Amino acid sequence: MQRFPMLAALALLAGCGSNPGEPLVAADLAGIAQEPRFERCMAQIMRFHRLGVWQNGGARPTVDEAAWEALSQSEQDEMLIAAGCIALGGKPGERIVTITASQYARELATRRVTIPE
Repeated sequence: MQRFPMLAALALLAGCGSNPGEPLVAADLAGIAQEPRFERCMAQIMRFHRLGVWQNGGARPTVDEAAWEALSQSEQDEMLIAAGCIALGGKPGERIVTITASQYARELATRRVTIPE
């Protein structure tokens, strides 16, 4: 039997895709009640929408790729945190967020987001 090629192919496939890595922790959202936290995250999303970055979506938002790439790493992290917060409904928890390009549905970033209590 030739199991090695199949096992090798499965190992390669398992390595494909995104690794969310270390979580982004939204420390500035700690200690805020659910509703005000949700409203604050929605305000962040609206800011990115006005900037022409955010197109639509929740935990898997689509963005204008050029506008996304023009953001600083800190701004990209803010957007990932806002998306995770909205996906959690403003509740504490952890969520994996994937950003995709609206033009081609190509994955641009995937991170684990933690919203503390």
